[in-house]
Amino acid sequence: HRVGIVIREGDISCSSIRSLSRSHVVYFGMSRKKSTVSHSLLFLASAVAFMAYYSMWNGFGVQYKTSDVTPRVIFWSRHLNQLLTTPVILATLCLISKADNAVIVAVVGEGILYVLSSMVGAATVAPVKYMWWFGSSIFGVLVIIHLLQRLQEGSHEVHKNLTYLVVGSLVVGSLVWLLGSEGTAALGLSQEVAIFTVVDLLTKVGFGLYFLFNYDSVMEDEESAHESQQYV
Repeated sequence: HRVGIVIREGDISCSSIRSLSRSHVVYFGMSRKKSTVSHSLLFLASAVAFMAYYSMWNGFGVQYKTSDVTPRVIFWSRHLNQLLTTPVILATLCLISKADNAVIVAVVGEGILYVLSSMVGAATVAPVKYMWWFGSSIFGVLVIIHLLQRLQEGSHEVHKNLTYLVVGSLVVGSLVWLLGSEGTAALGLSQEVAIFTVVDLLTKVGFGLYFLFNYDSVMEDEESAHESQQYV
């Protein structure tokens, strides 16, 4: 079963590997020119995603589970990728908005619980797995609320676009989990993998490059907005 899965999804994973490897090189080059926390975080996120997709392409961390009502495929490498990179992306957004430590801890912690709940749900069977999905969705909603609250009047357009991108990825991730093989299996495996891959590329490659190429203008404008907000 695992061999068939790897062959069927190999082209998607291979395309992801190429895109992530190129972005990894770009992030590395940019971090050498300007060393900031954001550059380092996005470099690590792309490195983790690259290793996750490479392992899936080789069939590592892929499990065919038959103990549920409907047989399903669990990509543990993808879950591990999300567990490590989701907090990194959320922390980067918090740095952009100049959030204080309490907000960063709350957002990153909720993001970790969002992913962990879906991982546990993937390992269990119905109907228990849907309770874990519900818990994951609750943590996702909490993250979204925090992110939208950080959008102050006068926030940079890039900051707004990045926030909407992350919010959209959280919503799509929860829906695809529910409709994919780990949930109701309403989606085919190829469609599920393709959607998750596109979302991953947007939140790793798209997010990182869009932010870093606009880094100076974004951080200067957000600093000004933050200071003006303090004196209101």
